[in-house]
Amino acid sequence: MSKKNDLGPKEEEPGLPNLMRIEAVAEHLGVTVRYVRRLVQERRIPYLKLGHFILFDRIEIAAWLEQFRRPPGGGQRWA
Repeated sequence: MSKKNDLGPKEEEPGLPNLMRIEAVAEHLGVTVRYVRRLVQERRIPYLKLGHFILFDRIEIAAWLEQFRRPPGGGQRWA
């Protein structure tokens, strides 16, 4: 008979996103909360709105960031 250890790492529920608050997103991006709010207002960042709460899925934010990645080198050289 095996028991789940309540003190160990929690397994993520399948299908449930790992959500972040706006302050955590701002800190992660290295920008102000005000800037993240502007991105939300302009619908330039993926978010969820639950009542008056604005939340962000970590996976969606990572994918959103990935679209802005530029490969190193191989670009134009500045004179």
